[in-house]
Amino acid sequence: MGIKIRTDLELGSVWYIKNDPDHFPHILVGIVIVPGNQFKFKLSYLGDVQELYDFECTDIAPDVKPIEEDE
Repeated sequence: MGIKIRTDLELGSVWYIKNDPDHFPHILVGIVIVPGNQFKFKLSYLGDVQELYDFECTDIAPDVKPIEEDE
């Protein structure tokens, strides 16, 4: 018997890791269900895949301040 789960998440969408100082965009490539009704997101960047909880990542692009050059 198969289990179906409905979510509004789209595989291939862009996500950001909250504690990433470089704010690199990651691609959502999978979702893992863990005990306690928790989800972990599988995010890929240049072939490196990480599993993160929802509170560790966001689909909202961070405000990135431009690097100021010393004059």
